[in-house]
Amino acid sequence: MAGLLDLGPLTEEVKVGAKSLTVSGLSAEDLFYLLNRFPDIRKLLNRENVTTESLVALAPNVIDEIIVCACGSRKVSDGHHANNHAMALKTAHSLPAGVQADILSAVVRLTFPGGVGPFAERLAEFASTVTMTPKEVLIGKSDAQSGELVTDWVG
Repeated sequence: MAGLLDLGPLTEEVKVGAKSLTVSGLSAEDLFYLLNRFPDIRKLLNRENVTTESLVALAPNVIDEIIVCACGSRKVSDGHHANNHAMALKTAHSLPAGVQADILSAVVRLTFPGGVGPFAERLAEFASTVTMTPKEVLIGKSDAQSGELVTDWVG
């Protein structure tokens, strides 16, 4: 059986012209960074009203940030460039749309190996569990009107 350190980062090589770019899946830290950086995405996930115009205006910046996160440039400071993140964003922004799509496809495969839908379901199940009281977690929720125990409290 493999240990955590045996796994290493899960990566994929994406061909960009004559070169190859190493792309990683997004970590929880990356996902929370993106949600914090782009509140409209958070609103969208919470099913709050977000205009199509704001999403269209936001999309290029979100794509750039995802690419930078997936290529590890958000966290890297090599000492030579104080604005490494800004330079990485500019580079990601200048990539042709087809290359950006190839990178994003790899990011989705690596970040959500079972697919985005199953990930969202697991996240919703987890969120519903952590918002319960300790009593509800141990015995399940009771129906407020009848007092009967509801056994399908997770998910």
